Amino acid sequence: RRLALLHIRLPKRKEKLQLSVTDKAMLSYGAAVIVSFVCSQWKNEALWGTEGWFMGAVSQLMFVAIYFAVSRFGKSEKVWYVIFIVVSFFVFSLGLLNRFSVYPLEMEGANPVFISTLGNINWFCSYWMVLFPIGMILYWTGEGNTIWKKTALILYVIVGFMTGIVQGSSSGFLALGTMIFVLFLLSFREGDKLLRWLELMFMFVISALLIKVFKSCFPESLNYPNAIAEKITEYSCIVVAMIVLVVFYAVVHYFIKLKGKELKKVIFLRNIIAGIVLFFIVSVVLLTVFYSMVPKAAENSQMAQAFVLNSDWGNGRGATWSAGVMAFKSMSFGEKLVGVGPDCFSQYVYMEPEIENLLYNVFGNARLTNSHNEWLTILINLGVCGFLAYIAVFATAIFRQIKAGKSIEIALISGICILTYTIHNMVSFQQVICTPVVFILLGMGESILCREKEK
Repeated sequence: RRLALLHIRLPKRKEKLQLSVTDKAMLSYGAAVIVSFVCSQWKNEALWGTEGWFMGAVSQLMFVAIYFAVSRFGKSEKVWYVIFIVVSFFVFSLGLLNRFSVYPLEMEGANPVFISTLGNINWFCSYWMVLFPIGMILYWTGEGNTIWKKTALILYVIVGFMTGIVQGSSSGFLALGTMIFVLFLLSFREGDKLLRWLELMFMFVISALLIKVFKSCFPESLNYPNAIAEKITEYSCIVVAMIVLVVFYAVVHYFIKLKGKELKKVIFLRNIIAGIVLFFIVSVVLLTVFYSMVPKAAENSQMAQAFVLNSDWGNGRGATWSAGVMAFKSMSFGEKLVGVGPDCFSQYVYMEPEIENLLYNVFGNARLTNSHNEWLTILINLGVCGFLAYIAVFATAIFRQIKAGKSIEIALISGICILTYTIHNMVSFQQVICTPVVFILLGMGESILCREKEK
């Protein structure tokens, strides 16, 4: 009987030991970090990371450990999502008040560049774009099934939108656009989802209107203006957006709720809009390539100047990206393969005279610790091996979790949060405020998939 019981139990134990494609990618990433550290000529820097950032091997391996701990032992994702929402609501609220020159908490050396409890605008924006999608998606999935839950989610989303609009970092709008667009594409699965997506857009317009009203009442209070935010909060844009949304909502409500039509019959609308967005993205890329290769063609057009990738482009990202590309070109074959060491970007680029001169001319004595593009920074630090493993981690997690969202909607939360992090960090970087959170979300999403697989 004991042998028979063992025979019955063994397959279950074996099944638990199976690794998903994301697990394997994560293990490969951990191995790449270790190899890069062993091969680095800056052992102390590679181990702990650059002073002030500390994204070295210790941190990277802790991220890997966080993923496996959460994915194997994590439970009650909804409870943790609620905790994330409650905590981030207060962080967002403080940031919103700070942006309008109100400081409920005393901050030493408070100034517009430092916001809420997190500090630098980029750090705050990174935190915002990782956690804010949770509230949006919970509303979109219909979690607000009681009056108080729905009211709480609406309040959270409006405060989140207002914070995102005025926080000051332009990269936040890249993340915001990603959230909105992905939810739009997924909304054609059900009529109720499309209506709730439109309700989210109403909240966005209301948020812009509230900001405009505050600015009108207290014209000197906004202490960090942003060109995109200025445009979004113009009354003309608000009125046009509201009219379009009202018409769209009325049409969708009529055909879906009153006529009982299926969304499959208008799926072509989604495809048209997706095609327009894709055309716009491709056009921007092609124009950037053209005007960067032939800068003289943009001399007589102020609009065309925005597509010229020079040192000043994107608040200096033209210089940081150039430094990253130049660094990779100058690396030996072995360094290209395994990198110069975790968080050793600054050690290497300032060792190369040509790159050092470029950075000094743009940033002066300020020391650049990354290329302001996470993947490019990973390529320098961990080489092609670490770069491919890191991409595999995020690509497989995003694909599997969003795909699983068709039947397990809660899996969408981690999938979309990870996607917004990935898109945002094309113009940003790893740091201690947001990167551990995204690895927790990676683990939470994997935990949901593991439990579903065991059923």
